[in-house]
This record gives sequence, C-alpha cells and structure tokens, in this order.
Amino acid sequence: MVQKALCILAASMLILNLQKLSCQETGSSSRRAERFYQLALKEYQLMNYEQALQQTHKALKIDNRFVRAFLLAGDINLELGNKYAAISDYENAILIQPDYYPPAHYILGNLYLGTGQYEKAIKRFSRYLEYNLPGAERSLTRERKETAAYAHSLKSNPVPFNPVNLCDHINTPNNEYVNAVSADGEMLIFTVRRPVEEAGRQRFFREEFYVSHLENNQWSVAEPMKFLSTDSESEGALALSYDNNLIFFTSCHRSDGFGSCDLYYSIKQGEKWSDPINLGPVVNSPRWESQPSLSSDGKTLYFASNRPGGFGGSDIWKTVLQADGSWGRPVNLGNEINTAGDEMAPYIHADGQTLYFSSTGHPGLGGADLFVSRMQPDGHWTSPLNLGYPINTHADEINLIVHPDGKSAFISSDLPDGKGGYDIYTFDLYDEIKPLPVSYVKGTVRHALTYKPLEAKVELTDLENGMMIVSSRSDPVNGEFLAVLPAGSRYALYAHRKNFIFSSFHFALDSITGIFDPVLLDILLKPVETGQSGVLRNVFFAHDSYFLESESLVELNRLRSFLAENPEVALEISGHTDNTGSYTYNIELSTRRARAVYEFLLSEGIDINRLTYIGFADKHPVDTNKTPEGRARNRRTEFKIINRKGQ
Repeated sequence: MVQKALCILAASMLILNLQKLSCQETGSSSRRAERFYQLALKEYQLMNYEQALQQTHKALKIDNRFVRAFLLAGDINLELGNKYAAISDYENAILIQPDYYPPAHYILGNLYLGTGQYEKAIKRFSRYLEYNLPGAERSLTRERKETAAYAHSLKSNPVPFNPVNLCDHINTPNNEYVNAVSADGEMLIFTVRRPVEEAGRQRFFREEFYVSHLENNQWSVAEPMKFLSTDSESEGALALSYDNNLIFFTSCHRSDGFGSCDLYYSIKQGEKWSDPINLGPVVNSPRWESQPSLSSDGKTLYFASNRPGGFGGSDIWKTVLQADGSWGRPVNLGNEINTAGDEMAPYIHADGQTLYFSSTGHPGLGGADLFVSRMQPDGHWTSPLNLGYPINTHADEINLIVHPDGKSAFISSDLPDGKGGYDIYTFDLYDEIKPLPVSYVKGTVRHALTYKPLEAKVELTDLENGMMIVSSRSDPVNGEFLAVLPAGSRYALYAHRKNFIFSSFHFALDSITGIFDPVLLDILLKPVETGQSGVLRNVFFAHDSYFLESESLVELNRLRSFLAENPEVALEISGHTDNTGSYTYNIELSTRRARAVYEFLLSEGIDINRLTYIGFADKHPVDTNKTPEGRARNRRTEFKIINRKGQ
C-alpha cells in the first residue's frame, strides 16, 4: 500500500515533466510514433487508461527505442495495477537512456520492493542516489534503500512456516478471512466475502460471518451466523470474548451509525444473540472504526481507527470498560506501536500482554507485514518484532489470530495451493513469537437442589496480589461459562448470585510446561436458607498453625461481603482437620482456626450476635484419610447458616 502510493507519487512527477521534456526532444525520429504518443498522453490525462495504453503500444511498435513512450506505458500500467508490466516498461526506458529521467530509478526501486525483488530495489535506489537530489528526496530514497536492505535480510533468513489449508468445509473459491477462535479452540468464526448480483444493480460484494465447530478433530461445515443480518451491506472484523458471551464487530453505513464504519456488540443468551448494539459516540467517531479485539479479562477493547489524534493513516487504539459498564474514551497506543503508516488488525492474546498487528509503517518486506509486541509491567510496549519471511511477504499480510494454546495461529492468505482467493490456514508458531502460556477454566453453574442451570457471576482472582483477573457470567440458559487465565499463578474462582451462597475453588496453572490443560468444574450453588453451608476453599493456614496466611484475604473479604449483602443471616464458622495426630490436638487446632475467621469478621464490623465458631477435628470427613489428596480436602474451614429471619 505504501509502495503503491510512493510509486504513484513519483509517476505523477514523471507525467508533469513529460510535457516539458517533449518540448526539448521528441524521443523518436518517427512523426507517426509521436502522434500516437500524444494521443496516449491525452487519453491518460482523461484517465482513459486502457485506450492510452493502446496508443503507447502503437507508438512503440513503430519505434521500439521511444523512451518517453516506455515511461508513459510504465505509468499507465502502474495505474492499472500491472506491476510487472510497469517494471518491464521502466527497465526498457532506462536501458535505452539511463539518465533521461532519473526518477525512473526511484519508481523502479519501489516496484521491485513491492514485488519482493529486494536486491534489484537496492540497486535502483543506489543509482538514484548518484544524482544531485534535494535533501528531503535524498533522505526518503535512503530510507527506501534501508527498507529494501532490511527486507532482503529478512528474506535471506527465513523463519519456520508450515501453513496447512484448513479444509473444504471452511475454504471456498471466495475469500475467507479468519476472525476469532474460542478459548477452548473448538469454534472458529470467519468472514466470507462473496460477489452478489441483483436485478437492476451492479455487481457488488457482501461480507458475512460464518462459524465452524471442531468435531472429532475435524472442522464442521461452516454455517452463516444469521443473527447479524442488518440493514448494512457488510459486517466484518469480528472479535469473540473469551467467555464466548460477547461478540464485537464492525458494521458500515448502518442507520444507527456515527461514521462510515462503527463498532457494535451482541450478547449471547443460550443459543441466541441480542440485536447488535452500537458502542456509542464515545468510542465511535465520524471516521472509520474497525477490527476489534477484546482482552481475556473483558476490560480492554483494542481496535483500529483513522480518527483524529493519531500518528498516521490508521492507528491502533484501546478503550477500557468503566465501572458503570460503559466504554471509556479511546486512548492511542502510542508511537511504540503506531507510525506514520497504517497500523491495523490488532489481536491481543489471552495472556493479556502479547499484541499481534499489521503495519505498513514498521520495517518490513514491502507491503503490510505482521508484527508482535509485548506490554511491559509499566504499560509500555516493546519494539515491534517483524514475524519474518515467509509468514510475511512483499504482499499485504493483515489477518492473524493466535490459538489460545499459544502454539499455533490462523492466517488468511492467497497461497498457490488454496481453494481460490484468500483461504484460512493454520501454522505452528516458532518460539520467539509465541505468547505466554495460558489455560482456561470451563464449567457449568447449577442450582444445588434442582440442578437447573443458573446465571451467575464467575470471577477469578490472583491469590498472590488479590487482583481480579476475569469477571464473567454463566449462560442463563445452559449455565455454561469459560474463562482464560495466564499460566504461572494461583487463582481463586468465585461463583455467586443473589439469594445464593457463593461457591469458591482454587487451582494453580503451571508456567513452565505451558500445557493447555483446562480446569473443568461443575458448580452447585445453594440457596440462602437455614442449614445450608459452604466451604471456604481459599482460607489458608500454615502447617499446624491457626494463623491466617495473607492469601486468605480474598476469601475472607468475600465472606464479609456475603454477610453484608444478607444482613438477616447468622453463621456458624467450623474448623475441620484430617485424622493425623491426636484428637485433643486436632480439636484445639480446628477450633482456633475457626476462631481466626470469626475474629477477622468481627474486626470488619460484623455484629457478634450473627457469628459463632466451633472445631470438629476429624469428626466430619468429606473424603478418605488414606490418601494425601483426601486428607487435604478434609482439612477445611466451613460456614453454615444457623439462622435467617423469616425461617
């Protein structure tokens, strides 16, 4: 894209000078050839490019050393998108008279750069630098030469790339562009761009979303996502939230839009989705907003826009979810990511730190290339790394979606072995461009007495720092939920709903192996009724101690909030041990542990009349004491509702 613009700029300079040059010398000894050339020039100025090209061919048939005719033919072919024909024309002109029009060397350099012929591009830029150029033009030419040299270096040091065409169930003779893959890797959403013809209307293209599911390690026949049928002629650039409950997408020229293309979202309820909802005028501007990507915690939405305040054409921006549920004013990602060129198609991986995107402004192989950058603890981004050749080529690479497992990615490309147009491929990532390891938690929330699915909040907190990592919800129809988490930490999970006792779990995700090994849970929520109890699975004590560890604060604060939300409830806090050691020792230890929780709640302002505590030692085991895992489950702290007003 940048190459084409630069070539057209230089070619436009050529046309402005051709008339001046023609006054100085004809370039041909044939008057007939000159007449055809003048006709070609006239047609060119009228933008009748095909007719102009025919006239240059007639002139060159008469005089095959007519330099100006070759230069004009090259310019016309450039306008028509015939790069290789343009290269031939400019080369012929230079071969005949190398110094006749010096900028032809610059034009050829850009054409060679745009077609992946980097050594030839370097040669042409070097030749142009031999002339007495103005300072700005010399600087630009040196920059182009450096770009060609860098591209040559990338191509000379290829990275591993083994693209595999997905299958006929997904790829067709039309263009397919990958949009999103679900956190469990079992659902793929993509855009199909197909030609449409209507009576009394010119042929045009429509973009629609399709979905395919992984069944027995095979992708199912793709089906259209009909719920997004709107008054817009096309929707595209879809992002799926990691809990599968939200989609964000781009729709253009809708009746409720604020600009040419706006960002919308839809909410999943069972198997149905809500009508599309515009993100509003804070996020959407009168300009172009597109290509959304949502962070795994659901709090940050990245997107591309050419709105004012950026660094160039299209920049990458982000908007953060506010406490009231609205999206905040967009913030530009800054000059670590954005350039004077176009930055597009951001994809933030589930690790929350690794950003993949497309750019024409960072050094690359000639067109739009794919890059990766990582967010540092201070919020800044590392210098973008080009994914390398042959992932990137001299053509435009735009779409890249990385599998949540971090080992592979999906890309849209028009490789020669495709089904036609752009197809979706998958390939393995080499180590330098892999994201951090992640895994996911997946399960259902149900009523503990009726076993019916429940809609509930599902929140995951880092036990080490108490920060909430994910806030999601279970589906109101089937009770399912899914959350993605970075590996390398210990997490607490809470499922809660009004008038129900919260349920908690804890688990650790290994950062060393990086195994995509999901945690699967079936959560049963008990109603807030006298006699119902809960286990405080994230209250921790040191070995043989009744002193609360700091990681217990997350759970203790959760219990305090539960009591604040249910002021009519009174609790009994109970401590339990395994059968290791004497009963006398265990009854004292379990009582003191229960009392530690009791005293924390009192210190937080809970009325003493609503609390009591007791130790049971090993009287009420919930598992065997014959295994380490069973004994660990038996060592626990519980709470039971002993009174509720009205019951």
